[in-house]
Amino acid sequence: FRPGQVLFGKRRAYQRKVAVADFEGVCSSDIYVFEPKDDRLLPELLPFLCQTEAFYEHAVGTSAGSLSPRTNWTQLANYEFTLPPLEEQSRILDVLSTSDDVCNTYRACLDSAYALRASIRATEFDPARHDFFPLSDLCGPSGIQIGPFGAQLHQSDYLEHGIPVVMPADMIDEQISLAEIARVGEMKAQELAHHRLKPGDILLPRRGELDRRALVDEQSEGWLCGTGSIRVRVLEAISSQSVVHALSSVHSSRWLQGNAVSTTMPNLN
Repeated sequence: FRPGQVLFGKRRAYQRKVAVADFEGVCSSDIYVFEPKDDRLLPELLPFLCQTEAFYEHAVGTSAGSLSPRTNWTQLANYEFTLPPLEEQSRILDVLSTSDDVCNTYRACLDSAYALRASIRATEFDPARHDFFPLSDLCGPSGIQIGPFGAQLHQSDYLEHGIPVVMPADMIDEQISLAEIARVGEMKAQELAHHRLKPGDILLPRRGELDRRALVDEQSEGWLCGTGSIRVRVLEAISSQSVVHALSSVHSSRWLQGNAVSTTMPNLN
């Protein structure tokens, strides 16, 4: 592929993997390389076309295979779309490009805000400035609870619709992401009632990436703490948001990593 060409992942098209190459290279057999064949389509507009819902629906709908579905070139090449005149394409491109610039600026602002937050946490929760005391002192008798074991929650229990089960992978930007969350039926959720979540609960991973966090809000009430997760429920007099800030500091993350068992997959008991 060459700079300016569009790369599209044909395997698991629902993952929406599209990129514009800015260097020359060689791609795998699971990637299609697109470029306009003539001057009827502006090259800069092609990546936007490949990110439309209609294109993704066609790619997913023409994919074959159960474990790793792929769309083939013959069927993908049959995708049809409305193509305005070049003058209209230029106007559309201007609007989309400006929107992209706004999104990129917004992401840069967010990155700066996250960096500032991390710096404040590192300063305010510096162990050299405060006394140590156990997390359990902030919690009731069952305030720290690990998620269900594998014997309690099997792969066959998961459904397309139902009660969300929060795994470490669902803890993104200190919130619970529903993008790829697992779910179980109400009956299984009742069996695991001990692991139901309440607003103000704090979730941490028990293994793997130990720096993830999530604060449970009212929308997530009644969901389940999943396998591989730890639920922390502080006393009512304690601010759970403050505890999240403390647990998310670089000092706490280092402590958890240093006290985790095993080298291949760090694990907290």
